[in-house]
Amino acid sequence: MESWASFVNSFQIKGMNKSTSWAEGIFITKNRSFPAALDILSVSAYNTSKQKGDTTMATYKHDHTHITTPEPDKIIEFYTAVMGAKIIKEQSMPFGRLVDVDLGGIPVRISGATGADKDWKGLRHGLHHLGLEVDNMDEFIAKMKANDVEIVTEPFQANPTTKAAFIKCPDGVLFEIIEKS
Repeated sequence: MESWASFVNSFQIKGMNKSTSWAEGIFITKNRSFPAALDILSVSAYNTSKQKGDTTMATYKHDHTHITTPEPDKIIEFYTAVMGAKIIKEQSMPFGRLVDVDLGGIPVRISGATGADKDWKGLRHGLHHLGLEVDNMDEFIAKMKANDVEIVTEPFQANPTTKAAFIKCPDGVLFEIIEKS
């Protein structure tokens, strides 16, 4: 079993070459004025579930970036009126209103943090999580468990065409893992 650190260090951001570090790759963008962290559109990682030395690539797609805020209406107004984002979808969730906006091709999800649910203790504002789409949820979750990654929420049917799960990286960053059918 490989360590979480070696798994993370195997990430390669689209546009990087073999001599570019993972951290440097985060800032390789398409010259947009929006923060580089939101411009990562395609992420690949070496498939560590294969035999050691196998460099077969597993492909991940950036699905969305979720921002929680104590003032969601103010932030939605900023994204739409100031940044030019378009509202794509609004929905009511147990924790409150959830709004998806398209920011020049970058999917951003905005919600208020109205209270702590049983899985996430305490209020969190700012970047809530990154959403990654995978081809096979079961394989991905098995790989995370094999690498001692915390599974915050086991896979569940989010809607008729989407399975979702949440994992927590050692630094506390949450990833929503999504499989679309």
